[in-house]
Amino acid sequence: MQIAALLALVSAVAAAALPTDTSATVESNLFTRANDVSNLPSKACQCGGKAAGASTYAAGDIKKAADLSLSYVVQNKQIGANLYPHVYGYKDATVNFPAALCARGQGSIYEFPITRGLYTGADPGPDRVVIRLTSTKKAVYCGLMTHLGVAGNSFQSCSC
Repeated sequence: MQIAALLALVSAVAAAALPTDTSATVESNLFTRANDVSNLPSKACQCGGKAAGASTYAAGDIKKAADLSLSYVVQNKQIGANLYPHVYGYKDATVNFPAALCARGQGSIYEFPITRGLYTGADPGPDRVVIRLTSTKKAVYCGLMTHLGVAGNSFQSCSC
């Protein structure tokens, strides 16, 4: 009987000592460090038109993806095989962001996957949220873009 009690105590102590930093906890910590993105949409946006795989994102989901992107940028961290967020080269003629906020050559513009739920490093899917860093901890939302409906690895703007 004493051995069972001792084993239960050791098991409880060991469980308490194990790290509990799951990806959800990490993402939560990232959100609390930097989430000052301005110019976010107040309504849903649609990516991909009528193409198979097209998606609609609620304003709250866009905010979460933009906040998470900024958090990674601020901490100089990247996730996934393609190392997101990364600088968007703005080479696609079919991508149009507000010129006053996100014109070509106006600073560091980053792309980050927007998916069903928060992007955790797996398949990024075709859609991206795009932000422009405006200071060390602030950004402006430029828009959403998608690979759907365009050839190759090109992007086109999503509609809001």
